[in-house]
Amino acid sequence: MLFKSQLIAQGSGSMGGLVASHNRFGQYMRRRAIPVNPSTSFQQAVRLAFMTLAAAWKNILTAQMRTDWETYAINTPVTNRIGDTVTLTGLNMYIRCNTPRIQIGLSRVDAGPSIFGLPETDSTFTPTAVASTDIVSLAFSNALPWANEVGGYLIAYQTRPFSPSIVYLPISMREVKNVAGAVIPPTSPATYTSPFNLSAGQALKVQARISRADGRLSAPFWVRAIAS
Repeated sequence: MLFKSQLIAQGSGSMGGLVASHNRFGQYMRRRAIPVNPSTSFQQAVRLAFMTLAAAWKNILTAQMRTDWETYAINTPVTNRIGDTVTLTGLNMYIRCNTPRIQIGLSRVDAGPSIFGLPETDSTFTPTAVASTDIVSLAFSNALPWANEVGGYLIAYQTRPFSPSIVYLPISMREVKNVAGAVIPPTSPATYTSPFNLSAGQALKVQARISRADGRLSAPFWVRAIAS
């Protein structure tokens, strides 16, 4: 559990029977709820990716590769869930950058990036959901560097639909679409069929991350959409 005091002025995570989180109205605490199925096939896939990458770090990467990831991590601080800037270890950065790639069936990137910093996010990213067809369209900028390189990807995740009046929503995302960069960039928008049935007026959150060909992974960025 992460928190700032006096008393817990800022926090994220769980401790005992309490969960600390925040929304657009500020920090709040709530009772911890145990999910009905805490080990779905998607969660298991992520855990397997973690184990696979940890084993690769130990048994496959060369000493120089590990050093390069350490150097990249030191020079590329990230923001945690409560907004603090933190510096990851080389191993943690390697797992952070490669897990989404493994999730969508790509090869991992073992060589540490030589360019420091996170890829830029896409401020134009906009999902549009149509309830009658369950089709979601993702508008994006194909002028960004990832879209113009082989090996670059836009990776999108979606929540289950929920009532627009809900303030608290568990951050449970399912990978729904990946758009590959190329010498001739992909055309916007990209479309996919929602893994969940949509009804008009329901809300959903679509989150995206950008993975560059050299393995660098952007911060997550998301947009809330209302199905029409």
